Amino acid sequence: MARRIKTEKAQKINLMLSHAVTAMRVNERLVCELLRWAADHSQDPNRFIHAVLEEARNDLTRAGRDDV
Repeated sequence: MARRIKTEKAQKINLMLSHAVTAMRVNERLVCELLRWAADHSQDPNRFIHAVLEEARNDLTRAGRDDV
C-alpha cells in the first residue's frame, strides 16, 4: 500500500535535504582548506596529504565494517 505525502510535508523534506547537502558541501570546502593549510606548513606536503587521505580511507573502511 503506497503512502501519500502531503505537498507541504514534501516541501519541508525537500528543504531539509537541501540544507543537509549544503552543510556537507560547506564541510567539504572547510576540510579542503584545512588540508591545504596544514600541507603548506608541513615539511613534505605531498607526503602529508597522502598520509591523511590514507588514514581517512582506513577509518572509513573500519567504520563500514563495524555494526555500530
